[in-house]
Amino acid sequence: MDVFASLPCTGRNLSRYVQPVLLALLLQRPRYGYALPQDLAATGLFGDNPPDAAGIYRMLKSMEANGILASSSAGSSTGPARRLYAPTELGWACMDRWVQTLTSHRAHLDRVLAGLAQMKPAVRKAVDLVPFDAGAGPTPGSGDAGT
Repeated sequence: MDVFASLPCTGRNLSRYVQPVLLALLLQRPRYGYALPQDLAATGLFGDNPPDAAGIYRMLKSMEANGILASSSAGSSTGPARRLYAPTELGWACMDRWVQTLTSHRAHLDRVLAGLAQMKPAVRKAVDLVPFDAGAGPTPGSGDAGT
């Protein structure tokens, strides 16, 4: 049993950045809602825990209500009508903002990890176990706090 399973330190309460990945898929080409859970899982970005279909549909409705997506109904000979989702002009602009936001979050996380590494040897040991992208900036144990 994982003692951390119900604790916030697992990151399970994070959004896992589903919305920017979903938007990126739709920027590639319009897609039917039913295909998006499989398409998101196929990206490999969510590991063994891809977003569930109900959550994706809630997110699509929210994105449409906010003007980021538009949808149209297409008849189906094998079942209910399907919804085809495509980004709006606001959706294209929103993707640019997502890139800026995620870049800023990554820089902030790098600063936090660097600060934690300097605070306490036990924290430094834990941070040293985390793999870092060499192109993403200073590593937490390097002594460079990113200033």
